[in-house]
Amino acid sequence: MKKIIYGKDLNSILDKFQEIKSNYTPSSISIVEDEVDLDIFSNLFNSLSMFGDNEIVVWKVSDKKYITEDHLKLIKEYNNKDFLLVCFVNLPKNSKILKYFTSLDKFEEKEKTKIFPLLGALTKKNKHLSVNLYYKMLQEGSDPIYINSMFFYQYKNILHGLTDSATYANLNPFVKRNVSSEINMYRLEESVNIINEIYSVDKKLKTTALDNELLVLNLLLKIVNSKVPA
Repeated sequence: MKKIIYGKDLNSILDKFQEIKSNYTPSSISIVEDEVDLDIFSNLFNSLSMFGDNEIVVWKVSDKKYITEDHLKLIKEYNNKDFLLVCFVNLPKNSKILKYFTSLDKFEEKEKTKIFPLLGALTKKNKHLSVNLYYKMLQEGSDPIYINSMFFYQYKNILHGLTDSATYANLNPFVKRNVSSEINMYRLEESVNIINEIYSVDKKLKTTALDNELLVLNLLLKIVNSKVPA
């Protein structure tokens, strides 16, 4: 298998990536990101597991500039392992990169409002814009449970940026770009309080008959109004 998943719908790409990973044992997965030396890239294909597992090489790129002709030639040459290119950018239909893959999944950015503008409005404590973007997402079909899960994903990564430099350094480059500008807007106590509120709402969403839209709206207002004494 030589597969590429690409586009700008980050969440769909990451979901597909996790789905593909689940078909392999952890020890049979080799993952590299962005700029990769050709010798290292070649060695990934040449090294074989002692357990004889079905193996896969995964290359995650945040910019197509990292994909050179030489890398593509190596991908074409080797067939002893499966290969997955996870590309967080759009590629045109006539892109030469696509010609090297037998399986393609493109995840277009949906027309509906994306979660990132809402997350940005929350960080800026813009209540009016946050509420408007939230209701716009609901009108366009977003599930409150999904929105709450994305709140958790964002603030978990902000917390990593505040407390765990190693984990933060290993975040996907696309995710890191979306989080980096917001980390300095939060103090540790505030981010922990927000995550606890998200946990609480998540439990209510899954175990009570309360109105999901109102539960997440109330959470959104708490985040907007959150503050930590100086």
